Amino acid sequence: MNKLDMLYEIAAEIDVHIHDFKISEDKKALCIEHDGYKAIAIDDKAIKSHAEEKELLAHELGCYETGGLRPLTAFQNEFHYRNSKLYYAAKANQWSYDTLLSPEDIQTAIDKGHFYVYDIAEYCNNTFEFVDKAMKYHKSCGIAFDYPEEYYLN
Repeated sequence: MNKLDMLYEIAAEIDVHIHDFKISEDKKALCIEHDGYKAIAIDDKAIKSHAEEKELLAHELGCYETGGLRPLTAFQNEFHYRNSKLYYAAKANQWSYDTLLSPEDIQTAIDKGHFYVYDIAEYCNNTFEFVDKAMKYHKSCGIAFDYPEEYYLN
């Protein structure tokens, strides 16, 4: 099963409905919850690739999986809301990195000769930006990737 199908399966398991919906010019996806109905809106026409769809869906599912979906009324003031929004966005990103591009996935790509971020992105069918951020995140967690000796000799 590919990672996009896996994400749709996770959405079904946690009862999150996914809809094609134009949101705005600068937003391609968002998650909402109203009266217990959970949904993710994705603007299919704005998405440029399979990899981008996968990454957007993973981030929005990460909002549900990490408890990041909070109504504005749950916060005492706008400052608290903005800080919480940044915190939960980071948690959703971390969930998406762990789900779509685990350290094992990265190491497998390296073991198969994909040493550079753009090579790993192509091999794993992710965007360059996502792989770059995921690798930085995993490294910040203390994970070191094992490159072959000849990589350092070039």
